[in-house]
Amino acid sequence: MQRKGEMPLPLYHQIYTILREQILDGSFIEDKPIPSELVLAGMYDVSRVTIRATLEKLQKEGLISREKGRGTFPRRRRLTTRPAPADLRGFMDYLVALGWRTRTKILEFEYVRPPRAIARQLVLKEDDVVQKAVRLNSCRGAVYGYVTTYLREDVGRTFTRAQLQKGPMLPLLERAGIRLTRADQTVTAKLAEVRIAKLLETPVGAALVCMRRTIYDQNSAPLEVNEGLYRPDRFEFHLSMERPGGMPESEWSAVHRHPARGSSRGKP
Repeated sequence: MQRKGEMPLPLYHQIYTILREQILDGSFIEDKPIPSELVLAGMYDVSRVTIRATLEKLQKEGLISREKGRGTFPRRRRLTTRPAPADLRGFMDYLVALGWRTRTKILEFEYVRPPRAIARQLVLKEDDVVQKAVRLNSCRGAVYGYVTTYLREDVGRTFTRAQLQKGPMLPLLERAGIRLTRADQTVTAKLAEVRIAKLLETPVGAALVCMRRTIYDQNSAPLEVNEGLYRPDRFEFHLSMERPGGMPESEWSAVHRHPARGSSRGKP
């Protein structure tokens, strides 16, 4: 970060981009004000002039509304395109294998009312609660991933925080009699905001691999929504494709010969 009072374009654009991304992905609750100029200036170690200019740009784009005496509120826009579903055959097995090689620190484990977007994805009623778990993953002493999971309450109550501390979540679900039949996944990029950057030991605004996943049970009901943020220098996922016989009428299919990897050097 630059010294307070300075506003070079890279710094200004970096803060603007992070806040814009947080608004669009629903990190800020729609009917509650975002942090004040003073708080944001302290978080990013910049002047209020920098923050004020950033907020003005967001306001011009229609992403926030500033109400005198009340604060600044996010105005989330709906995406006009839908992400293409990914073929996950074999991928879940690799996630489990990676989980057993990973050391996990549980940062949060509680039952809460989920954000509206999560409640819609899990098809929940207004007063329903979910198990929220936030985990920090490391391998060979190097932290590489920050994972937030929202799990339907009836499923979450089948295991404890201590059990989750010992290994990956998917085997715990199957042990409880849940059959996992489908998963929709989106892989994209996200910038590291202040708290995540500190936990992942990376600069604020650094690009992270973002993997969002919704998992369904045997009744085709959504039971889990999670988002994983990973350092690209310490995590990678390989996907091989094959076309049987190389014939034009054959469809391409995913072949997971290489697992997702998390390590101190990017490879286990």
